[in-house]
Amino acid sequence: MKLKIVSLSRLTRWQVFQLLTDVLQYLLLLPAEILELLKVHKEKLQTSLKALDELLAQERKITPKALFEAEEGRDYGIRKLWNLVREYSDYEMDKEIETAAKELLDVFNRYGRGYEIAEMPQDDESAALDNLLRDMLSEAYLPHVTSVGLLDLVNYTKGHNDVFVGNQQTRTTSESKRINGEARAARLQAETDFRALCEQINALALINGSAPYDETIAKMNTAMDNYVDTARQRRKNKNKKPADKK
Repeated sequence: MKLKIVSLSRLTRWQVFQLLTDVLQYLLLLPAEILELLKVHKEKLQTSLKALDELLAQERKITPKALFEAEEGRDYGIRKLWNLVREYSDYEMDKEIETAAKELLDVFNRYGRGYEIAEMPQDDESAALDNLLRDMLSEAYLPHVTSVGLLDLVNYTKGHNDVFVGNQQTRTTSESKRINGEARAARLQAETDFRALCEQINALALINGSAPYDETIAKMNTAMDNYVDTARQRRKNKNKKPADKK
């Protein structure tokens, strides 16, 4: 059995924290001699997770829930928009869609790739998204957006960015910005340490045989699937129209 290496980008920071907390508990199912082999990676994850926990606690005290959700939503939206535009820019099945996607790719070239924009400092990301999405909704590019079928996603991303900017105006202290930036960095570090741990577990299971690892791997795989599926469903529900929800 092999441990999955999955992207946690759909998860909120709090979901990432809870998943990785669960992972540390599943490691205790391993024999002591295996835990000793994983000691370095386990301690790194514990350290980064503790830092994330402390920053999330500080952030929660000063940040409205709407700002959390708007930030997660716009990050997801711009990453997904970039990925789809890039994919459709090489789509021989439909040359009209391919041509439209290439036009939209030119818009991205002015501001950066989706994941690059999502990792910008908050104010820079707000400005980049505002300009990029305004271009896509302009008379020149809206037909291309519609042709590729991305109008709903563009509006989704714009809506979350607008909510974020509106809420950010009420939260402009340097302290809150510092904490939010550090929380984002702590999340990335925790994810990096988690991937390193997963890779080490897979390597040891391959070398020594997977039997002693199977129970832990199964629980970790199930937990990752559950968190990712929950995050995916949450985003789908947000995007549904009232009639669809009914």
